[in-house]
Amino acid sequence: MYAAGHGVPRDLEESRRWFSKAARYGRPDAQYKLGLIYARGLGVEKNPRRAINWFGKSAKQGYGPAQFQVGLMYQQGEGVTQSNIKAYAWLHNAAVKGVPEAQPLLDEIAGTLSADELNEATKLSADYRRRFRDRR
Repeated sequence: MYAAGHGVPRDLEESRRWFSKAARYGRPDAQYKLGLIYARGLGVEKNPRRAINWFGKSAKQGYGPAQFQVGLMYQQGEGVTQSNIKAYAWLHNAAVKGVPEAQPLLDEIAGTLSADELNEATKLSADYRRRFRDRR
């Protein structure tokens, strides 16, 4: 509501406060939105480490858009140590969740991995799915 200014004046600080409250209660959608706020520097200083923290909390609850963002951050090495294996694993799970942007990146990353690395990434993806089932 405050982020987009629906029915109220747009207020990014107020938006962040409400998303923070909901995120602390474990809402994966709010955790994801808070990650976006820090990743893009919306009303706050851009902070990739805070972004990956919130995206990670959401991704571990099975939230596909957050899984995509975690994968993207691993691919780019933003807020985390760059890892195409971890990027592939998270992006694969996002693709399974139906996030359409994930597949082209998966294909791109797969082309950079050796057969052993691709096997490791696939196993890691399955491990993430087993450990981080939807908790909503």
